[in-house]
Amino acid sequence: MEYFVQWIKNIAIFYIIASLILNIIPGDKYKRYIRLFLGVVMVILLIKPIGRLTGLDGKFDELFWTGSYGAMSADLKAELAFADEERIRLITAEFEKKISDDIKAYVESLGAVYISSRPEINIDPASKGYGSLSRISVDISRGGAYSQGNIYVPPVYAQDQDKYYEDELIAIEIKNYLADFYNLEKRNIYVNISQ
Repeated sequence: MEYFVQWIKNIAIFYIIASLILNIIPGDKYKRYIRLFLGVVMVILLIKPIGRLTGLDGKFDELFWTGSYGAMSADLKAELAFADEERIRLITAEFEKKISDDIKAYVESLGAVYISSRPEINIDPASKGYGSLSRISVDISRGGAYSQGNIYVPPVYAQDQDKYYEDELIAIEIKNYLADFYNLEKRNIYVNISQ
């Protein structure tokens, strides 16, 4: 009889604690996992006296920890992996936006017209350069970069090569700045100049 009274007390205490836990959790995202866990524990508590009578008392605990925990843990791992991917995507997008804003400010300080830029961040966790900037492509228009005196252009005598030479100078200026500032090799910086 004493075992039966203790069993009822255990169920009542568990029910109160389970209700408290479910009310404390703020979002609904993980409530289903917690309900599943609490439901399995409740079933174990309910059939524990049967296990004691049949001598299978320790088997219930073993079955619970091997079966339900594995299923819950696989679902939770998949959901956490998705959350990590989403977090990395958001952080990477913000970082790329900050780099693009910096490039825009620098290009405009030269007097050129900023069109667009595409910084690429290595998001492959298996690679050596994970999380670092791997390449930058910049599209600009010449604008008034040379007429404003921001870049010195020495005289060139071949008339048809003047524009090409000026374009090369502004591309070199931008590449040098980006390579120094972002510690990136110049071969990974592409500057496209349109007229």
